[in-house]
Amino acid sequence: MIKFGIHLPIHGAYSYDSALEVALSADRLSFESLWVGDHFFLPSRAYRRIGGDPERPDKLDAWMVLAAIATQTKKMTLGTRVSPISFYLPSRLAKIVTTLDVISGGRAILGAGAGWHEKEAISYGVGWGGLRERTEKMREGLEVITRLWTYDRANYKGKYYEVTDAPHFPKPVQSPHPPVWLGGGSRRILKIVAEVGDGWLPTTDMALETFKEATTRIKRIAEENGRDASSIICLLYTS
Repeated sequence: MIKFGIHLPIHGAYSYDSALEVALSADRLSFESLWVGDHFFLPSRAYRRIGGDPERPDKLDAWMVLAAIATQTKKMTLGTRVSPISFYLPSRLAKIVTTLDVISGGRAILGAGAGWHEKEAISYGVGWGGLRERTEKMREGLEVITRLWTYDRANYKGKYYEVTDAPHFPKPVQSPHPPVWLGGGSRRILKIVAEVGDGWLPTTDMALETFKEATTRIKRIAEENGRDASSIICLLYTS
């Protein structure tokens, strides 16, 4: 069964009012999902492409926009494409996604990633590091988040993150927790998708052959880990 979603710009020429108008139309037309990018700001080319000002690189907060849209829509699932785990304290992100899930009546999706815009990370002081470090942080952060969602008192001690006897209430509406979709195209990311992801968000305008190779890889690794590969949704993104 083919389902359709929409990626909604919230920067440049796209105001909140225009984003809401599109979201309401998409919900009315039974689009299955709505996604927004999670950034402090984007590269200059992104603003030139859609009529924005590269010297004033604006960007609305992704989770605030999704929460506002959640109050006006009824059916669509709502997620980020994607939230870099290293840009957040994972326990804080767990609370943010839970809140969206409660507001929306169980329609939140955590789209997570390792980050790709180095200048953005350095400008805002959230740290960067190589791809290995960022994917390790992503994997640990997801472990913290899912433990908070599913345990009354969460405990975790890793290389980068730690929680001790941490309560997390209320719990998300969705059981056992909101779906976790992972974005990116590296082998490390695809491996994590296969191991723990509910869905995969490929990079923008990925070639169809590359997409096919990646989905085959995800399926193989999932099966090697005893997972039902058909349960992992792979989204094909076109602009």
